[in-house]
Amino acid sequence: MPGPLKILALALGLAAPSACQAPDMAQQALVTGSITYRERIALPPSAIAQVLLHDASASDALSAPIAVWQNEIGSVPARFELPYDPARILDGRDYALSARILDGDRLLFVTDRLFAVLTHGNPDRVDMVLRRAGERERSSSLGK
Repeated sequence: MPGPLKILALALGLAAPSACQAPDMAQQALVTGSITYRERIALPPSAIAQVLLHDASASDALSAPIAVWQNEIGSVPARFELPYDPARILDGRDYALSARILDGDRLLFVTDRLFAVLTHGNPDRVDMVLRRAGERERSSSLGK
């Protein structure tokens, strides 16, 4: 019965993907999750969120991001799907996400720690809570 059923499946887009589709899609994987913050304040309409995937193996510095997701953010929690090339992920290395919310050049919110992902049993989904930019400096100057 390959004749009519195959034609129907092709017409409905249910057939197996053809070799002429973009090869990049087959070579990508996703890290997913959400970002939010605790303060009960609205973001400016021009705010954008960024999620960055880093090689965090070096103890003294982060590498340049392996992948970056960026999108306008209206409200939180904001969900993200960060595509990356799995060929760039090596088993013995450590990988982590960081996130920030910006309004133009002004940093509004940022992660205050890295979130381990992908290797050593770490997940590929992370829900991150960001801290208001400069909050740590204000609280430490108050003796908290």
